[in-house]
Amino acid sequence: AGLFDEARVEAMRLVDRLRSGGMELEAPEALLLAANASALAGDPVAARAAASEAKLVFVDQGRDSWASRAAVLELTADEEHVPIDELESLIERLDRNGLAAAAVQARLLAARCKARTGDQAGALELSDEARKVLPSLPLPLDIDLRLTDVEIRSHAGDTAGAARAASAAMRKV
Repeated sequence: AGLFDEARVEAMRLVDRLRSGGMELEAPEALLLAANASALAGDPVAARAAASEAKLVFVDQGRDSWASRAAVLELTADEEHVPIDELESLIERLDRNGLAAAAVQARLLAARCKARTGDQAGALELSDEARKVLPSLPLPLDIDLRLTDVEIRSHAGDTAGAARAASAAMRKV
């Protein structure tokens, strides 16, 4: 986690330098870097705070697609406390704006949340929707999709299916 903590500190320094240098337009992108680093460092509170701040700045700047990306990160920062209705609304907005990768990321988060609450049918439906755009996805999202399948199948008690999904994920790595 030390490397990610260091990355978070550097990203926040960059935010400060951009703001003090009159480059406000670029500051929210640095906030997203800080949010990602915080999430990877295991600090969901800092990740959510940085993503939330970035989202507000993007909205103020009229940069709606970036605000949507920040909203996905804000929600993924703490997967245990995601309001599913807010997430479903975000998915619709991402789809409308043509932000396929962010929409897939949000769908996978929603699938994991539904699997944890026992809604396996809803989780599989979201995973299948994500899979429809799979050929155009970057590799990290492809792997995330496969790992989400592992989680869905594990929550459903399908150990054989979970093992197959894990094997498919490992072949991608």
